[in-house]
Amino acid sequence: MKAPEQEGRYTAFFRLQTAFRSRFGHKINCDIMCTRPGSEQLAPVQDSVEAVVDRKPSAAAKKPRPYVEPKTPMDLYFAKVELETDESLKEDLGTLYQLGFVDFYLNLKLTRRYKDIKLVINTLLSWSAHKNEFCLNNF
Repeated sequence: MKAPEQEGRYTAFFRLQTAFRSRFGHKINCDIMCTRPGSEQLAPVQDSVEAVVDRKPSAAAKKPRPYVEPKTPMDLYFAKVELETDESLKEDLGTLYQLGFVDFYLNLKLTRRYKDIKLVINTLLSWSAHKNEFCLNNF
C-alpha cells in the first residue's frame, strides 16, 4: 500500500466477493491518517465531551427510563437461532454467521434444504441469491 502524497484522513471500505460478484463476509474498514515527516502527529478523531451543550432537561426527560441494552445485528441473528430446536441446525446457522453469511432466513432455508453445511456454503459463494428474486421464489 502506498501512502497518499497529501496530508489528511483517508477512509476506505472493502468487502470480499466471488468471481460472480456475489459479496460475502463482513465489511473491512481501512482508516489512514497521513502527515508529513517531522510534522506534529494528528490525534485520531474522537467525540469530545466538552462539545456537548448544557441544556435543561424537559419534563419528559426527567422521568428515568430503564436502560435497554442495544441489540446488535449479531444479537438479533442468534436470538432467532435460539428458537430452533435442532442442535445441529443451530450450530450450522452459527457457523454461517461467523463466516459472514448474515441473512438468517436464507441460511435457514438453505440449511434445511441441503442438510450439509458444505453444500450451503458452496451455494452461497457461487450463487447470488440476495440479488436474484427468481431463485428465492423457486425453492
